[in-house]
Amino acid sequence: ITPEAQEVCDSVDNDCDGALEVASNDLDADGQTICAGDCNDGDATIFDGATELYDGKDNDCNGDIDEGIILDVGTASVVFDGQDRVDQAGHGVAGVGDVDGDGLDDVLIGAPGAEDNGRAYLFLGSSLAGQSQLSVAAADAIFHGAAHGENAGEVVASAGDVDGDTLDDLLISAPDQNSGPGYFGGGVYLMLGSTIVAGLQATPPVSLFELASADLLFQNAAANDQVGLSIAPAGDVDGDGRDDLLIGARGVDAPGATSTQDDTGAAYLVLGSTVVNHLAVPGNDVFSLANADATFLGENPGDQAGFSVGG
Repeated sequence: ITPEAQEVCDSVDNDCDGALEVASNDLDADGQTICAGDCNDGDATIFDGATELYDGKDNDCNGDIDEGIILDVGTASVVFDGQDRVDQAGHGVAGVGDVDGDGLDDVLIGAPGAEDNGRAYLFLGSSLAGQSQLSVAAADAIFHGAAHGENAGEVVASAGDVDGDTLDDLLISAPDQNSGPGYFGGGVYLMLGSTIVAGLQATPPVSLFELASADLLFQNAAANDQVGLSIAPAGDVDGDGRDDLLIGARGVDAPGATSTQDDTGAAYLVLGSTVVNHLAVPGNDVFSLANADATFLGENPGDQAGFSVGG
């Protein structure tokens, strides 16, 4: 015990300043001090042994955040109902940023069984205020698959702002799309925010968008690639101010593979600048992933690299 000593949790005035260490005080009045195990004495909901809450905090001081929390879907703020029992509405869901530029984030819901071809439904944030239950038929924009059985909407995601116009863009997968080489190649549609806004602001407004007329279709490079079972925005990988894209294709075979079921798998990176340059040529509405800016190939047969991707 000296004036130069460091205070420790021993209920002694180690540094002779006339006060016990702050750690021995219960600053947040939760009944526990830092010395007794409170890992955050500035928040009364956090202390050793507290009940874990769904709040993004480690309430019980065990090193894990929100562990073991089970939420009752009955408490959801808004419930989105499919139209038909085979729709599979909600098979793909994503927050997709601010598509229409009103400062509110928007929601995209995939229904790969809807209307034979599959659909995706966009709800603008402005349409959700005060709502508790909505049918997907009430979506602000509906994206209809291009071909029977292609399962458009199986996976949906934000694309970020690919073209740099400040509006967020959309990715809608169709893993059974067969317009490319061979069967079961798959594909991913890109819908630009500007295209969607132009339709919604048209006279009369357009709410049904045909994915056959999407801004761009990312197409498989070979049969059985299974493109689009995973898609994600990659952020701005190259620092040019445009967001980039990741597309998984877990069925890709390694070069020289003797089996068409090699399934080494791959993930493709497509830069926003590449998309913009491609779209600058009139009629360029299909992009082969054989021309992706980077291809990340699995190491061994059966790896199914690209099964999941994320930015």
